[in-house]
Amino acid sequence: MPKAAFALWHRSQWSRLHGLHPAVRQHHPPWLRYRDAHAAIAWLCKAFGFAKHAVYENEQGGVEHTQLTYGNGMVMPGEVRDNAFGQHIAQPDEIGGRERNAPA
Repeated sequence: MPKAAFALWHRSQWSRLHGLHPAVRQHHPPWLRYRDAHAAIAWLCKAFGFAKHAVYENEQGGVEHTQLTYGNGMVMPGEVRDNAFGQHIAQPDEIGGRERNAPA
């Protein structure tokens, strides 16, 4: 299977398995990183009406993976991590007020 076709198939299967509406099945939810993910999840649910679809914790009680839904949409907030992936992500206070989303 060509790489692009596999990516489309994978997204459609992921969305089907997670019960998302067909209108958003080609959408990959944004990942959000917080220093206190538990507080951020509670705030997102209270302030904006997100619902906890799934919350997985690690052995230390930190947030390993989360899925919050709002209507047909989803976001995935989690903990800031000091790993290979986390080294590519900056928190707003670490970049001197510059925009976090840079053009490719």
